[in-house]
Amino acid sequence: MGISRDEWLAAVAEAGLNGESDDDAITVNEFAEMFQIPRTTAAGHLKKLVERGCARRAQKRGISDGGKTIMFAAYRLTTTPQKKKR
Repeated sequence: MGISRDEWLAAVAEAGLNGESDDDAITVNEFAEMFQIPRTTAAGHLKKLVERGCARRAQKRGISDGGKTIMFAAYRLTTTPQKKKR
């Protein structure tokens, strides 16, 4: 095996897939509600932000419709946008 366990663990942690909840991250549904846009549009916008390096995927703990605690896919900004000067 060419890649060590530690390297895999580091990659999983860097990708935000280590099971830790990022409570400051935002889910697709929260993003859609914030901008009052359809969920599919919100998912597309978040995907573009990730592709451009402005956001990264994370996980956020929440409650399912059935009342169970589950992990949701979520997103966190990696850069803070600067306001344009007029």
